[in-house]
Amino acid sequence: GNYDDINAMIVAENYHPFAIGHLVALEVESLSKNNNDGWNRDGSHTYGYNEEDDTWGAIPCSTNCAPFSDTTGYKPIGTTNVQGDKYNVTGLAQRWQPLREQKGVGIGSYVHQVHITPHIGFTVKPKLRPLIETEAPTYTDYHEEALSVVEQLRLTAGNETRKAMVEFYDNKGQVRSSVIHSITSLDGFDGSLEDTLLLHHGIDLVEHDALLSAWRGKVKYDLVRPTTVIRQWGNDEIDTFGGDFSETESKVIKAKDFEAVSVVLLYIYITTHSYLSFYAHMSIFTYKLSRLSE
Repeated sequence: GNYDDINAMIVAENYHPFAIGHLVALEVESLSKNNNDGWNRDGSHTYGYNEEDDTWGAIPCSTNCAPFSDTTGYKPIGTTNVQGDKYNVTGLAQRWQPLREQKGVGIGSYVHQVHITPHIGFTVKPKLRPLIETEAPTYTDYHEEALSVVEQLRLTAGNETRKAMVEFYDNKGQVRSSVIHSITSLDGFDGSLEDTLLLHHGIDLVEHDALLSAWRGKVKYDLVRPTTVIRQWGNDEIDTFGGDFSETESKVIKAKDFEAVSVVLLYIYITTHSYLSFYAHMSIFTYKLSRLSE
C-alpha cells in the first residue's frame, strides 16, 4: 500500500529530515480531506429524514451545503416566561433562545441566530481522553444571577485593569501565545525542536478537547443567556456597562436595551455570540492550559 511505499522511502533516505517532512505533509493532506471526524467541515451532511431506514439523523446534503452545519437536529425550544412574571425564569424560559444580531455596523441589516455547531460535543472524538460529563449548574435563581452580571459589568466600566483583562482573555490566540511564551521562558525548557513541537501539539489537543467538553455541556443543559434574562425586564432601569470601552463610568439604561459585548469577566463569559452560556469554553480552555503548564 501507499504507507508501505512511504516507509520504504524513509528507510532508503536513512530517515532524512526532508523525507520526514514529506511524510508529515502527506498526513496533513490526508487529514484535510477526511470529513469523517464528526465536524462536518465541508457540510456534506445535514440533519433530516432517511427514507431507507425510516429514521431521523445525519443524511447527505444535496446542494448549497453549509460547512460545519448541525447533523444532530438541535432546535431551540426556549421561550419568554409565559407566567407574566419577568423576574421568575422557569420552565422553557430557562432554555437557550436566539437573539437578533446586527450584521455589520450602521447598515440596517440583522440576522436571527442559530446555534453554532451544536453537534460537535456528541459527534467528534476527543484526542486525549474520554470527555467527562459536565455537572449541571447549582444556581436556580436566574434573576439574582443576572443581577450579578449587571453588577460585574458596572464595576468593569470604571476599571481599566478589568477592561484590559477582558480584551486579553477574549482573544484566544493571544492567550495561547502568552502561555507558549511563559512556558518557553522557563529555565527547564531547553528550546529544542522536539520540545517546541510537543508544546504546540499539546496545546492543540487541549484546545480541541476543551471545546468539545464545553459544547457538549452547552447543548446538554441548553441554558438561557444572561442577555436574554436581562432584556426580559423591559423598561427596568439598570446601572451597568454601556458597551463603549472608551467610557470610564457606568451608564443607566433600560434593561430591554441591554447589549453584552463579547467579554470575559474573571471567567464569567457574557456574550451575544450564537452559542450557549454554560459551560464557558474560555474558562475550560484556560483551566486546561494551566494544567498543561504544570
